Amino acid sequence: MKSKMIIVVLLVCFMSGCASVPKQPELKEGIVVEKNLTDAKASALDALVVNGFEVQKDTETYVQGKRPNKIGLFVGSGGETVGIWLEVMDDNKTRVLIQNKKSLVGYIGQQNWEREIRKEMLGVNK
Repeated sequence: MKSKMIIVVLLVCFMSGCASVPKQPELKEGIVVEKNLTDAKASALDALVVNGFEVQKDTETYVQGKRPNKIGLFVGSGGETVGIWLEVMDDNKTRVLIQNKKSLVGYIGQQNWEREIRKEMLGVNK
């Protein structure tokens, strides 16, 4: 009986570390910002940090951040991963695609951050 309990505990611990990686959403899900690629990327990075994400990946056209896991009312809150793809449309327009992924464990205590990231990038919160 103890060995089964240990296996279950180890399985839960292993799965809690497995966060889903965002995959690029459909183009129709994107927004267009009136900024060049450099400024749009700076806005994306700023939006991640303002919303409590730690930047994990930063390439020319993709940034990714992850919120730290927390123990609170819901075990496993935090841990969400957001990917932001940037596509140049012209000199002063960039298409932004945002996708939020929740980890398997803690799904109930996690939230979708796409709207908050979008609002921050568009300057709606200011």
